[in-house]
Amino acid sequence: MLNLSLQGRNQTVSDLIGMINGFRNKLNVFKRALEKNNLTHFPSCLQIAEEFNGEENIEFSSCFSQIEQVIDEFNTRFEEIESLKSSVLLYNNPLGATIDDQPPNLQLELCDLQADMFLITRQEKGPEFFKLLSKEKFPNLRDFGLKMTSMFGSTYTCESSFSSTKYIKNKNRSNLTDSSLRHLIRLSTIELQVDISSLVDEADRSQSSH
Repeated sequence: MLNLSLQGRNQTVSDLIGMINGFRNKLNVFKRALEKNNLTHFPSCLQIAEEFNGEENIEFSSCFSQIEQVIDEFNTRFEEIESLKSSVLLYNNPLGATIDDQPPNLQLELCDLQADMFLITRQEKGPEFFKLLSKEKFPNLRDFGLKMTSMFGSTYTCESSFSSTKYIKNKNRSNLTDSSLRHLIRLSTIELQVDISSLVDEADRSQSSH
């Protein structure tokens, strides 16, 4: 499902746009299928039609207008995606990008990038590729890569922090201080694996040595 696909850590704007456009394509497939009363992609409707096989004329083709409404809503809500298309293509494949089609401040750096014998042999993509770029030689391309990589990073952090806060501040923790809450939220939203046992053992050894 689209809402589940859009969730999660470490997703880039390229990943999200790909998922959204893929779902748009599926909606158009659903619409065309319903217009022909083809229920292949609608198992529940197909089951109903089979249950009434021959008894009644079950017609679902009129429901395609509902799909049309969803398509229109998607086009309205995600109309800005089209304006990001050229940037996403450059982000995904800077080595194969047409230089003349890119912003002027990136063109000369792209000339050097696409001629760099080290970089053209690399297999990394997206953020991992832009990490390879020298700050001195490719400052604008590095900034571009950072911007594209972080475009939805803050959104995930905010949403996960809010979810963690609701879980942490339950009725059994009514006396939770602001400081403790801040530390708990930080622990719940980072990827670091904390080895509590080792930390406790280290603290015990430190105390016993005094």
